[in-house]
Amino acid sequence: MNKIKSAIKARIKKVKTLNFTKLVLISFLIVQIAIIGTIALVVINAIREQAELKVEKQLQIDVVSGASLVNDWVDYKLKETKIASEMIKPLEDEESVRSQLNNLKVDDDVILIYVGYENNTLIANKADYQVDESIDIRQMEWYKEALTTEEIYLSDPYDDVVTGKEVVTFSKKLTDGEGNIVGVIALDVSLQDVHTHIKEINLYEGKEGIFVVGNNGQIIANKNEEVKSIQTTTDTNETDAVSTVTVTVAEEDNIRENVGELTETAVLDKIRKSATGVFRADHDGVETIYYYRLIPGTSWKIAIEVPYEIVEKEIKPIINQLSIFIIIVSAIAIGIVAFMVLVVMKKILLTLAEKVNQIAEGDLTVNVDRMLVNSNDVIGTTAKAIEGMKEQLASIVKGLKISLVQLHDVVTDVSDSTVKLRDQSEETSATVEELSASMEETSATTEEVSASMITVKDNLNNIVGITENSIQMIDGISVKAEGIKNEAIEATLKANTIYRESKTELDKAIQKAKMVEDIKGLAGEITEIANTTNLLSLNASIEAARAGEHGKGFAVVADEIKKLAEQSKATVDQIQNKIVTVIEAVENLAARSNQLIEFIDGQVINDYKHMVNIGESYSKDANDIRADVEALVKVIEELAASGEQITTAISGISTTILESAAGTGLIAEQSAVIVQKVNTINDSMKVLSERNEEIEQIISKFTV
Repeated sequence: MNKIKSAIKARIKKVKTLNFTKLVLISFLIVQIAIIGTIALVVINAIREQAELKVEKQLQIDVVSGASLVNDWVDYKLKETKIASEMIKPLEDEESVRSQLNNLKVDDDVILIYVGYENNTLIANKADYQVDESIDIRQMEWYKEALTTEEIYLSDPYDDVVTGKEVVTFSKKLTDGEGNIVGVIALDVSLQDVHTHIKEINLYEGKEGIFVVGNNGQIIANKNEEVKSIQTTTDTNETDAVSTVTVTVAEEDNIRENVGELTETAVLDKIRKSATGVFRADHDGVETIYYYRLIPGTSWKIAIEVPYEIVEKEIKPIINQLSIFIIIVSAIAIGIVAFMVLVVMKKILLTLAEKVNQIAEGDLTVNVDRMLVNSNDVIGTTAKAIEGMKEQLASIVKGLKISLVQLHDVVTDVSDSTVKLRDQSEETSATVEELSASMEETSATTEEVSASMITVKDNLNNIVGITENSIQMIDGISVKAEGIKNEAIEATLKANTIYRESKTELDKAIQKAKMVEDIKGLAGEITEIANTTNLLSLNASIEAARAGEHGKGFAVVADEIKKLAEQSKATVDQIQNKIVTVIEAVENLAARSNQLIEFIDGQVINDYKHMVNIGESYSKDANDIRADVEALVKVIEELAASGEQITTAISGISTTILESAAGTGLIAEQSAVIVQKVNTINDSMKVLSERNEEIEQIISKFTV
């Protein structure tokens, strides 16, 4: 008992020396840092998203402002083109038209004004401007497209052949007083003013890039550099690109996610394919935001690109302040929670130590708080271990108490049994002497039984002879039953053969008889022919009557044909009546034949099958009876053999009885020895009972 207490106290001391404080603090710090870090990331992402939305809205405003400048320029040029179209009169002479063109008041960026007529004549405001006569101006884009719209057509930018400047063409169709098309007036306008307007925009300390993209993807104007005729096509190779751009595009364009890698040409393609949009790209190692939208009144788009650092610049002060706030709050929270955890841990450990001391003193009725046991941490594991140790000790003590009670009962029972065994051994000695006398009488009785068994053996041999005769009679019955079965099977086969052959021949005969139906149809056709012939004879008589004297011979022939037709019809009617009678006879014959076949199939063949079953049943019964008789013969033979064995055994018993009588004396001597051994066992059980009482005193110190 003292050893158990010492072991438990040593365990408690070891548990107390463990540095739970350090373990709990480290675990808490890790969890706290993870939670605060997660919250910080969520907050920073939210701030970043708001900053991106703010920048995106500002970009929308800036792009709209830039688009407004370009739109104002386009509107002004559209007005100039409209005024010019209203002032030009229908074709007179070339000098008169050129004079009208020179009198138009337009800005200096208008390089050339010219009119094309339906007769393929072109007159420009500059006399030295000539067009090759082989060129059909009516097939040129500025001419054809102007005819397709009531508005003014604006071409894509192109390089002027004469000046080398980048220009666009504004063109509008001309009509006479009656609304007939007479030609098209066009203004070639330099894009230098658009370049100037774009370069004058200064939004983000000069870090932004602004450019205008045409419908086919070419750059019309660029704030940072002179770019001409950069056109995107689906066949553009990666090697043609000036630089590589990694573009971010989700299902809806935004400036927060990255997807895919595109060339600069592909970026222009992307801008060209939608009216407005925003995305983020990594351009030459610098994160860049692109925002673009359609310029009203044109198919052009204005785009602005700014470095992503403006977003970082927006959120950096907020993130710095947030970081300081999180550090201060985290330090305070960690200190407070750590103190609370240490207080709670100390209280829990003292509670567990008290429970272990009670168990060490022998009180196994104490219970650890279920909240501590159900906990999934180190405390819970310790509480479970203490509870498990208590339950194991209680189980051991209960088992020892039950075992001691059972051992006491066993000792008592064994002591009582040894006393009874001693008394019974003394009685056995007297009984053995009486048994010796009885054995001598039994020996005489066995000799009489042996003589009776010889008579039984002779009777069994007679029964075997009778059963062998019965087997021969049964074999005869079996042979006859087998013959009946075979004859019935043969008759069944013949009946089936006759049935199949008769049915086949009968079916063929019925099919042939049905050919009478065909004759009936032919008779109907003959009747129709007779009716037609009769009609023809009537027509012939009418024609003969019209012919007068010349048609008398033809009338006689027609009359004969009529008689022949009537006779044919009468004969066919008789044939049809006979056919009806024949069909009825064939149907009756088929019905009676089917009844006969059904009788053979349903009655005769079933009777033969029944005879086969009867033959098989007789044969099976005969075989069963023969098997039973053979089994009876075997049983009788086994009885005869057993009789011989019994006779031999009885002789052996007689001899054994005599020998047993001699051994009873030895049994009496052994009984005396058993009495001595039983007395020795009784003394040992008294010593065991004393040891049992000592163990009960030790166990009684535990409270369960």
